Amino acid sequence: MLTFVAACLIPAFVISCLVTAVVRRCAPGWGLIDRPAARKVHLTPTPLGGGIGIYFGFVVPVVAAFLLAHWWLATDRVPDWMPVELSNLLPGVLDRAGLIWMLIGAGTLLSAAGLLDDLHPVPWQPRLMIQFAVAAGLVAGGVRGSLFVSYPWVGALLTIFWIVGLINSLNFLDNMDMLSGGVALIAAALFAVIMLTLTGEPRWLVGGALLVLAGSLAGFLVH
Repeated sequence: MLTFVAACLIPAFVISCLVTAVVRRCAPGWGLIDRPAARKVHLTPTPLGGGIGIYFGFVVPVVAAFLLAHWWLATDRVPDWMPVELSNLLPGVLDRAGLIWMLIGAGTLLSAAGLLDDLHPVPWQPRLMIQFAVAAGLVAGGVRGSLFVSYPWVGALLTIFWIVGLINSLNFLDNMDMLSGGVALIAAALFAVIMLTLTGEPRWLVGGALLVLAGSLAGFLVH
């Protein structure tokens, strides 16, 4: 278990920390600067774009893990050090690849929209439309909340509003340094613990993805 946790956390942490350091240094030249204003907490110009580090800290390890899993299975070279309970799950991991790519694609669109807003402020209406479009795409692709109702469209509709609400709740929290990232780190770490220890049978894929997210957030928060 400790090896699995370290393998998820450490690469994400290192990548996020390094990418955020590069963005922090280059942000003034890119125009990614948040200047003091009446409704701002900080008193000095602050670099923007830290989400780039979080994004790469999450996406690079996840993509690398899926590519390795595919290669191990295709060549029948599953490493000896991998626990049996994990190696037996590799075919199932690849079966969920479509869902993972869909989530990464949705996150990429939202990240790009956020970066564009940092460079050139975008009115809230287009941003909200993008969020609803991304949420609707995820639901159409099979992402659904579990609701005990007889009508599937009710669950689909509530899931769309839940996703959009979650996105904006983190946006509203992002009014001072570390608050949004800190809350997200605590949530990711706690849900990872639940997935890996408190559900009877460990949910390795979900728990591992949450650990990667926690590592990428921690790497950002170093700065």
